[in-house]
Amino acid sequence: MLGPISLVLLTLAAGALGSPVKTNFVPQKWRQAGKAAGGHVLHLNIGLKQSNFNELERHLYDGSDPDHDRYDQHLSMEDVNDIVTPTAKTSGLVHEWLSQNEIMGLTCSTSQNWISVALPIEVAERLLTTEYHIYEHEDGDRLMRTPEWPLPSKIEFLLSPPQTSPGYTLPSNASISKACNVSSVTPKHFMNLYSTLVYDPKVPGLTQVGFNKSLGEIPIRPDTAKFFAEYRPPAVDAAYNFKQISIANGLAAEGTSREVNPDAQAITGISDPTPVISYSTGGSSPFTSDINTPDNTNEPYLVWLNYALSQANVPQLISRSYGYDVQTVPQEYAQRVCKQMAPGARGVSILFASGDRGFESEFVVFRPGYLGADGNYQEIYSSGGRSSNYFKRLLYQEKVVSAHVQNLDGLYDGWYNRDGRTYPDISAQG
Repeated sequence: MLGPISLVLLTLAAGALGSPVKTNFVPQKWRQAGKAAGGHVLHLNIGLKQSNFNELERHLYDGSDPDHDRYDQHLSMEDVNDIVTPTAKTSGLVHEWLSQNEIMGLTCSTSQNWISVALPIEVAERLLTTEYHIYEHEDGDRLMRTPEWPLPSKIEFLLSPPQTSPGYTLPSNASISKACNVSSVTPKHFMNLYSTLVYDPKVPGLTQVGFNKSLGEIPIRPDTAKFFAEYRPPAVDAAYNFKQISIANGLAAEGTSREVNPDAQAITGISDPTPVISYSTGGSSPFTSDINTPDNTNEPYLVWLNYALSQANVPQLISRSYGYDVQTVPQEYAQRVCKQMAPGARGVSILFASGDRGFESEFVVFRPGYLGADGNYQEIYSSGGRSSNYFKRLLYQEKVVSAHVQNLDGLYDGWYNRDGRTYPDISAQG
């Protein structure tokens, strides 16, 4: 299977000398099978350095702090674009570089900090001064990669892996004890636990909930309808009515579903009649294999975030129930993803899973604008929690976490970063 390539331009460093060579690690179970033939088209996404990122971060904190006079005053899409639009110098140098290489047909994001272009492989090789080869997995899958590429002077790049590759009847007076069963968590359980059984939406149609899935998964509507018929009869129609949006060739029709079906059932089962939107995003993220994760199962975070940032209106609450070991995500890519926090500054809460294995390190939940959600289910799973080696502790965590670290009195020193961003942020029934 061959897929497009995403080129992410992370930084413009004026005055940088030389042409450093970036390398792309070839994971185990893959081998080079020959030169890539001409005719293939590579889809390049060039991310320019954002301007005024600290200002965007300040808006996020101010609007999220109940003690601040700007609490709950969020930015619009236009406000965010004005803040993060690259400087004229940055934009000019990048466009000049592309023009000098006769690269045409560019499309830009609304904030002008992403450039997309589709290029024949021969043109991409000339632009990046490299050669692409076919790499074959032991199971027969094939894709295009370049193991290294010299970077033009003054411009620093991260070349990320292909976007589509394998690797590289509710009782109104029920008590919680009667409504809940420790071996079967249902919408009735949640609605009684959080007192939403008789809740009526205050602004019907304006408040929305979204969830995003990738890796070839999509909600199966008939399955969801059967679930609602058993556990939430008033919501049966919602199984067929929630909006399904495809991004970057994500599945638009019904396909496989392992975790996404429970997402649709839990979210819609609890939220109905609040409108729900399901996003299906194609591709995967840059990836570094380790002993626990030899093959790439990381989701395309930037693809979905860039889509969300281009929309004037997105759901106020968005859930992503997958999390990934942070060491499988290249640090440069992680930092760029976590700088795409603009949905938070616009008043959107994005919830990420905290993991299933206790003291572990999950990607994405480590930055402001994204919340780590801790959900426990019986004693089968112990939800994840740790501190980041990539990002420093956030301001709103400082008081509580510093006191906790001090109370440990050196216990576990060396096993975690005492000054890192910690998670989870919130805890709920899973």
